Amino acid sequence: MKQLLTFLTLFIVIFQVQAQDCTPDQTFADSAIGVYPPPSTMSNPDLGINVDACINEPYEFVFTFVVPETFTIGGPPITLDSVVVDASDSASVSGLPKGLNWSCNPPNCSFDPINDPIACLVINGTPTDENMPGDYSLKINATFFNALTPLTLDLPNPLLNDPDGVYVITLKPQGECTTSTQEQFDINFSMKAMPNPFSYFTQLQVQSTVNEDVNFMVTDLLGNRVHWQEIQLVQGQNTIDFDGSRLANGIYLFTLSNEYGRKTQKMIVNR
Repeated sequence: MKQLLTFLTLFIVIFQVQAQDCTPDQTFADSAIGVYPPPSTMSNPDLGINVDACINEPYEFVFTFVVPETFTIGGPPITLDSVVVDASDSASVSGLPKGLNWSCNPPNCSFDPINDPIACLVINGTPTDENMPGDYSLKINATFFNALTPLTLDLPNPLLNDPDGVYVITLKPQGECTTSTQEQFDINFSMKAMPNPFSYFTQLQVQSTVNEDVNFMVTDLLGNRVHWQEIQLVQGQNTIDFDGSRLANGIYLFTLSNEYGRKTQKMIVNR
């Protein structure tokens, strides 16, 4: 009996160490069904996975799942019961460099629109030196359960995203990720749109600690780019005028990015 209790205690400790919590990005809470951020495409390379990995250095990236009560794929609305990533099969997320693993919140990776309308899947671990530096293309295998026939898709998928959408982790040699450029990017810039929601015009207000060239991009919730421009930020307060008069009512994502990182927030057009 004592051995059994010892085993159970050890199992629980190991499980708690291996199970990693993640927090969904609430920026995407009102988005259409799918996985976010949207995948990178030839026309929108700034989307997708924006955190590079390095050999023998800890890594983490969080995907957010949006699970609405109904969704549409080229037909009438379909009631959605749940979206499931098979947590018992490590190959449900394929293409990872050796040393990286994945887990979900909730842990069973079964997301339903009532209890888990927004959930997450985290990629983390330490890439080993068995890997070669380069680009690793990821696929997430998920099943969409509804009252008709379950639909199993590899995500990203042309049914939900652009046909050429991809999720890619760039793996670099050891030592090139010691200082996180994304963390530094987050420190250097803060931003907000005012007013937000807006009818036709708004201003992006960016507080910067450095002089930096960045890209300003606006996309819809499917990742389609509706605006892009290069901006020269100066140290201090920066104001960028944005004309949204051609946009339909709805939710959009605005992003500041360059080769060092990316920040994304939500804006709402409401007339």
